[in-house]
Amino acid sequence: MISFALLSVKNSPLNDFLLKELSYLKVNPEHIIFDKKNWSEKDVERFYFRIGKKITDLEFFNNDNNHKLFEVDNHNNKETINYIRENNIDFLVNAGTPRILNENIINSTRFGILNCHPGILPDFRGCCCVEWSIFLDKPVGNTVHWMDKSIDTGPIIKTQKTKCFKSDKYQDIRKRVYFDGFNLLAKVIKKLKDLPTNKNLGDLKGKQINGGKYYRPMDDILLEEVKKKLILGRYAYQ
Repeated sequence: MISFALLSVKNSPLNDFLLKELSYLKVNPEHIIFDKKNWSEKDVERFYFRIGKKITDLEFFNNDNNHKLFEVDNHNNKETINYIRENNIDFLVNAGTPRILNENIINSTRFGILNCHPGILPDFRGCCCVEWSIFLDKPVGNTVHWMDKSIDTGPIIKTQKTKCFKSDKYQDIRKRVYFDGFNLLAKVIKKLKDLPTNKNLGDLKGKQINGGKYYRPMDDILLEEVKKKLILGRYAYQ
């Protein structure tokens, strides 16, 4: 049986959203490996602002399905790798790790580390890709890919554009991209879980596509322009 683990932190709001999508597909991680370095208050606030929720309304990790939990000082350390090997974990899923993962952890499993990037790769790498896509009149969406030592450059398994509507405001699109991403990632995980133990990845190996641009965080002035553009219905994909 193919097994996988989430790499996360206990205060990441991504945990419950992803676990719910996985439970709909009757797929659950055998393990969750927590890094002791939690998300900063600023990171949590940014997430709930983007989806239009108050922080008090967010659900945080609740181990309803009795996943095997393991906590480490750093996802990149030897303790993490030893745990992965001792438990024969076939692949990992980035569910909010606070670390830039090094090659040792990336290469510690049979398949690698899955990531869902909220942007269409390879065109939009880095930060605020939803915002930059709207600003530049490009499609918003998600890409599931295998991680490598660079940022958002690993083999691409699946990209999916997110639908936008004339009535959409900033938080409507941001929230839809997030939830489309959880759904897309869960579907790819299920396909991996359904592989026979002795079978190669096939199409799930992904395709290396070079190019694109790395985007830095968008400043507040440009973000206000993005919001105004959506309010006026001037985004090309509304």
